[in-house]
Amino acid sequence: MPYCQSKRHGCIRFPWKRRLLTFVALSFFLPRIGFGGLLVNFINENPNYVPANIYVAFGGLANDALFSANIKGGANLKLGTSYSLVDLKPGTLLTKFIGGRLCISLGKPFRSMSPTNANNPNFNNPSLPDFNLRWDKAEMTYDVNNPFSTMNLSATDFFSVRLRVQTYHAGKLVSTLTWQKPIAKAFHDTGVLSGFSRDAVCTDNQTGVPTEGLTPGSIVNVVRVIAPSTIRADVVNPYPSFQPYIDHVQGGGIKTKIEGKFLGDPPSTYQFTAVVDSAGALVMTGTVTTNSTPQSHVIIISSSNLDRGIYTADPECNIDGVNKHPLNTVFGAAVRDALSGFSYGFIGSKEQNPNAPGLTFGDSASYQWYTPPLPITYAFAGAQPNHPFYNQYAAVLVPLTDAYGFPYSDLVQKPLADLNPKEIDSIDITVLAD
Repeated sequence: MPYCQSKRHGCIRFPWKRRLLTFVALSFFLPRIGFGGLLVNFINENPNYVPANIYVAFGGLANDALFSANIKGGANLKLGTSYSLVDLKPGTLLTKFIGGRLCISLGKPFRSMSPTNANNPNFNNPSLPDFNLRWDKAEMTYDVNNPFSTMNLSATDFFSVRLRVQTYHAGKLVSTLTWQKPIAKAFHDTGVLSGFSRDAVCTDNQTGVPTEGLTPGSIVNVVRVIAPSTIRADVVNPYPSFQPYIDHVQGGGIKTKIEGKFLGDPPSTYQFTAVVDSAGALVMTGTVTTNSTPQSHVIIISSSNLDRGIYTADPECNIDGVNKHPLNTVFGAAVRDALSGFSYGFIGSKEQNPNAPGLTFGDSASYQWYTPPLPITYAFAGAQPNHPFYNQYAAVLVPLTDAYGFPYSDLVQKPLADLNPKEIDSIDITVLAD
């Protein structure tokens, strides 16, 4: 279930869409809980903007049936409409927002959204409206009747505004997701990775945040940083390539055990051995067992798709001779493990895995990388201390934010806030100071 950022560019798939499918499937079998809804309070702590000039739009959806909300004690809200924080001051009572995005803009309302077009606003096409607008988002899947509701902050596609999400039950703080460091530091630290390429670092002298550039003392006014997963396909990705890591795995004849459980429909287990072959393709050979019956399969990600596919987490795969994108299937779970192994640096790692005594991360099975969860210090440079064989963009974001750094950050990190209606009755979404 992709969303299309614009008609000119391809569709990008993100983890909140994977969770949405599980959410919808499970909802058919759940009892109706019947809570009153989620009270959403929007708060401004950015001294550069007054509440009347900060806007919220409910987006990411094309189906009005997946959204239901009203201003507390007042009018119903509409998808794709920009509301100022003054408009929403009494609070928003949300009863349904399945697979959506709370889009927040600074200074001006969204121009690329409307009640008839609640798609996500433009962030990487200079020829479309909102490109110079600073905006960001919180991703949400919520239904007043479903305990699997959840939300997160995300920098998997881009980031621009420091946000904080706090959840409450009966007035007591339950969880917090936030950006910890000034946005200029985040712009700088990630901008360095792309050499402040114009394809990755969007600038504007009026709306941008003054940020130190590549050389000390140089200033760049940054609107947003576009993540390596959503760099336009018509340009060369300016971020560090995974190709040296792929070549290392190929040259060393490294084999990785991709093993785990798929809890979807039907529940299955998978056992594959992953290698990079002489052509530079990732080849996974093994079995999927469903209802106690194992079947052999081969998954191939071609060399032309692998480097960029590690960043996007959704390359085209050849599964038993058929090309497809295997999201939300047992094959997708196996591919997720392999791609995450590259992003986290676990593939070929010679560092000891606490989840597998006596084994390194490279020698242990993929489920042992994240079951039980390990501190994030074991990933990235912790797994590859001698080489930058990992997702450097995601690694740079770890000390800066709780937001997703790549689409599978939730394997090891904890970037999600639970919105179970039985346990959470209100949330604060705060626009923090730059």
